[in-house]
Amino acid sequence: MQTIYNVRDVLFEADNIVFSKAYEDPLILIDNGSWQCRAGYASEKEPRMVFDSVVSTYRDRRQMRTYTLVGNDTLVEPMARQMAKSPFDFNVVANWDLMVRNIYSTESLLDYVFLKMGVSGSEKVEHPLLMTEPVCNPNYTRGVMSELLFECYCLPSVCYGIDSFFSFYYNGGVDGIIVSVGNNTTHVIPVLNGSGNLSASKRISWGGIQSTEYFLKLFQLKYPNFPQKMTFTQAQCLLHDHAYVSLSYNDEIKTFLDPDVLIVKDRIIQFPCIEMISNLKTEEEVARLAEKRREAGRRLQKQAQKTRLEKLLQKEKDMAYYIELQETIKFKDKKFIIEKLESEGFADEIELASTIKRLDTAIKRAKNKESGHDSETPSFPLLDVPDSELDEAGLKQKKHQKLMKSNYEARMRIKAEKQVEKARNEEIERLDEEKRLNDFENWLEEKRKARNCLLEKIKEKRKLKAELNDRKSIASQIRMKNIASLASDQSSKRKRKKAIEVEDTFGANDEDWAIYRDIVNTSESDEDNNNLQYLESQLMLYDPTFAKSDALDPDKDSANSWIHMFYRGVYPPFDPNDIQQSYQLHLNVERIRVPEIYFEPNIAGLDQASIVEVISDILSRFDISDSQRMADNIFCTGGASLLKNFSLRIEKDFRALWPADRSICVRQAKDPLIDAWKGMQQWCHTEEYKKSFITRQEYLEMGSEYMKEHGMGNVKT
Repeated sequence: MQTIYNVRDVLFEADNIVFSKAYEDPLILIDNGSWQCRAGYASEKEPRMVFDSVVSTYRDRRQMRTYTLVGNDTLVEPMARQMAKSPFDFNVVANWDLMVRNIYSTESLLDYVFLKMGVSGSEKVEHPLLMTEPVCNPNYTRGVMSELLFECYCLPSVCYGIDSFFSFYYNGGVDGIIVSVGNNTTHVIPVLNGSGNLSASKRISWGGIQSTEYFLKLFQLKYPNFPQKMTFTQAQCLLHDHAYVSLSYNDEIKTFLDPDVLIVKDRIIQFPCIEMISNLKTEEEVARLAEKRREAGRRLQKQAQKTRLEKLLQKEKDMAYYIELQETIKFKDKKFIIEKLESEGFADEIELASTIKRLDTAIKRAKNKESGHDSETPSFPLLDVPDSELDEAGLKQKKHQKLMKSNYEARMRIKAEKQVEKARNEEIERLDEEKRLNDFENWLEEKRKARNCLLEKIKEKRKLKAELNDRKSIASQIRMKNIASLASDQSSKRKRKKAIEVEDTFGANDEDWAIYRDIVNTSESDEDNNNLQYLESQLMLYDPTFAKSDALDPDKDSANSWIHMFYRGVYPPFDPNDIQQSYQLHLNVERIRVPEIYFEPNIAGLDQASIVEVISDILSRFDISDSQRMADNIFCTGGASLLKNFSLRIEKDFRALWPADRSICVRQAKDPLIDAWKGMQQWCHTEEYKKSFITRQEYLEMGSEYMKEHGMGNVKT
């Protein structure tokens, strides 16, 4: 049985850990990523705080207070999570109101960090800070950050570095190529002698957020009527849990057309749903409810019958009154008749007669319905009266009755034929079912033979149709000769028609019509297809050797189409009445399609080079010795590098571009998510660290955009 995976969401309680005091080592390390923020003291080996870099506001209606929620605290309230915002624009800090304290909120991202670290008891934060920043961070952005840190928090010193450099340093890198797959962008940076060459680095505008958005849009397009909305965090979890990098995308995507392969690679994702469980009732309760419904039905029937009877009596009274009126004005003068009819609401005697006739018909129909007769047998009295005894109006009425009688007899004849046909079909079905039960082997053999005969017939028609489409085929030539023969016969008959009057007997023999059947474009009849589908459905039910694939056109069945298989999977068969299956998604080609964008950006409409092409282009700009040193250490870091086969795919594709006699080595960070923070913790004990901090005094003297270059950070521009 195929495994069903429940959709995963980021649901956990907020982190309430608060440090009562600072640690012995005052240095604070903050890996300020656009996806997650990791913070801790340099004296620890692991970051004590890991949370999403989002800030949200929450309004408590009961207390009439507005709260600012940061990081994991936003998960406590669903509405707060939906309103959460990031202080980053791509990978650069842009929304400063969410980054540091401001007049609009009592807490922000940095306030949250310092509060949890136990260092915000006073107006000053008397701890040096080492913080990461993006590659090629604009001077303005760094200047604003320095100004806020020194002015708002009064930090004694600050140092900035690049997260991927710290991760590379922690993993023992000196020379190499860093492939940093970030949340918003992907950077490829060459490193020589422990220092990054940022002028030769390249950026690809694709990262984790774009992958998740693309993944979410694919499923919104694939399941437009899905009963539940997939959230961004759910799509992110599905991408992390089930996606992987294909080592050969073009070859593997073709294997999905094999049902045996698709059933293995297809992942069924179950979304939560609530099944309506009806209350089970005892037999006595069911019988009592049924009796109540029957009693209510009887009351309604009696009430309706009473209403119909009242209407019938009223119509009879009206009809009697109008007949009496008709007799009253029968022998009166014209003036009296007009005045009397106008007083009763009639224009003339014809309208009065029409009303009487309409009431008479309605009364007869109502009485027939009450007595159980559906309709009254029509009468045609004028048909037995000779024409000599009728005037002109009577002759017209007789002609009308003759036409009505013909129509009535035709309807009765068709009705009788349908009843006979229905009885005959029921008898055939009864005998067929009886034979199936009593003589199954012979019954099954007859069904197989009948199906084979129909198959031969349909295949012959298809073959003939294919030949007729070819002008040079024998069948097409015979057809054209028949058409020419018909045309010549018709023209010769028209010429001799005036001279000789010949009795035309064409059509008396059924073979006369064969020539028309020959020239008409032969196609499969609906009757043959319906009979074949019926026989195949019977064999599918009762013949253990007959499978869906044995049918004439198994692909025409929507359940066997590729669209249905990618949409609803191969197994188990989709049941539209199963509410659990209605809340299921099927991940198949999307598992490799989304990660493939890193290697084929044109899939997502991105007009940029792939990771491997960028690596090859960067190495081509260095001499052979330097490029070889870097090719021997292609280092992958960042959250997306955790995708299965990510580094193997880079090695495979790059090997095809790299000379065969030169070596390459692609490796992955020990922990792509935390290694940057660990690299900061390791680097801060070096001599280079002590020379790279910007003190508060230097900030006041040099300005906010002043920076010190070092091997782990950006360079002056």
